[in-house]
This record gives sequence, structure tokens and C-alpha cells, in this order.
Amino acid sequence: MTLFLEHSEAADLLAAYVAGTLTEAERKVVAAHIGVCPSCEQSVAQWAAVRDAVRVAAPTSAPHPQVLERIHKLIAPASASLQLGFVWQLLLAQLPLVRRQIWAASALVMGLGVAVALTFERGSGTVLALLAPIVAAAGIGFIYGPDNDPPLELVLATPTSPRLVLLTRLSLVFGYNLLLALLLSALVTVLGQAPAGLLQLVWRWLGPMLLLSAISLALSLRFGSAPGVAAALSLWAVSVGLLNQIDQPNVPAAQALTLLGSTNLLTLLLAMVIGTAVVIWLPHQECLA
Repeated sequence: MTLFLEHSEAADLLAAYVAGTLTEAERKVVAAHIGVCPSCEQSVAQWAAVRDAVRVAAPTSAPHPQVLERIHKLIAPASASLQLGFVWQLLLAQLPLVRRQIWAASALVMGLGVAVALTFERGSGTVLALLAPIVAAAGIGFIYGPDNDPPLELVLATPTSPRLVLLTRLSLVFGYNLLLALLLSALVTVLGQAPAGLLQLVWRWLGPMLLLSAISLALSLRFGSAPGVAAALSLWAVSVGLLNQIDQPNVPAAQALTLLGSTNLLTLLLAMVIGTAVVIWLPHQECLA
């Protein structure tokens, strides 16, 4: 939303301003306009009088607690069903808006990498552990923003919040890559290429996948999809390269890189913190845009 409003635009928002239904960003912009517009200030006073009159005329007696309890019991199952239905409809609505190339590219890169490793009968689990975070991070970096979503302005104009749109697409793309990596991990294990077992193989790539995806999402929303994904993948490549170059595993740098390149409490917490920060920051970015 712009920092300054035309008089006609502000006039259309005065009723919502008095009712308190505007967002914080909209409220600040309208309040700034009211401060310099006597006409709108008078209209606000009139709307406030209408609001107060409606509140006075409204019944003030509260229903009996048992009545409310019975109503809540009646509507609770329906509410849960409606919420599940809404989530399902939202997933279906956002699915066509995600770039189609993401689905094919993820399957192709991960599948070919594992297939080549299986052909030479060496390191299939290691290849998968290296590829899974890269593929997921690359896909996550292209799920949101004007570069990837031409009708984004129309989406933002709907009642669905930007946060919900982002979380829905994030669930779709990350869930797809997670399922793909799990299936390939099971295949590698069945073919005897994971001596430590399926769980240990999954544990090798899960933490890095979460952390690198969170970093890619944050950088892509801040700097654009291509630069953000490139930076995240470069970070992963540098960390893997440095780890392979260090001969002494007890060196602090090697220990830190090993910690960030595996599944542990630190990588999970970092991924959660970065992801939460992105979700909280997103509406502020939209207001600035």
C-alpha cells in the first residue's frame, strides 16, 4: 500500500478505519491522511457517532453459559470439517500457480543422480544426501514473488493472506521433494547401497534439506529468486567443498561444517528460526512493495 492516499481513496476506507478492520499498515496511512484533511476528519467523527449509536442500540445481555456451550458443541464438528475443506481447497487452488518446471526438474535431477550412482554401484546414498538439499532449495526459491507469479497482485487482493499463500506453496513444493527423497532413499536401501539403513540415510539429508530450503526462501524473497537460489546453492557447494578439503576432522571448522551438514538440533532450530522470520516479515515486505 502506498504511503499517501488520494482523498477519494481515503474516503472509501474511513468506515473500516472507524470499525477497526483495517490492517496496521492501512490504518497508519489513513490516519496520516486524516491528520491533514479536515473533510475526512469530520467524516470520521460522523462514522464514530454511527458506531456508538449502533453499540448503544445493540442488546447487552449475554446468553446463558449453557446455551453457548450447547451451540459450541453443535458447531464444533462442522467447524473442523470446514477447516479441513478450506485447507484442501487452498492446496488445490495454489497447485496450478506453482511453476510446472519445479515438479519435473526435482524428479529428473534426483532420479538421474541416483540412477548414475546405482549404475556404477558406488555412493548412491552419498549422492542422494548431496542432491536432496540442492533440489529442494532450488524449488523453494521459485515458489513466491512477482518473478514467479504474474497474477500475484490479484492473489494479494483476495482475502487469503500472503502468509497463507506462501505456507501453502511451501507445503506443496517441500512436501513433494520430501516424498521424492524418501522414495529414492527406500530404493537405495533396498538395493543395498545404504549399509547403515534407511533411517540413517534419511537423517543425512533431512536437516540440510530443511536448513538450505529456509535459507533459499529467505534470500529469494529478499533479493529475487535467481540470486537467492544461486547464493544458497553456492553456500552449500562451498561448505561441502571445504569439508572435503579439510584433512583433520577435529579442526573446529570441520566440526562446524559437519554439524551444519547433518541432521541435529542446531540445523532444525536454524531452519525453524529462519522460516518463522520469513513468515513474520512477509506482510511488511508486501506493504513496502
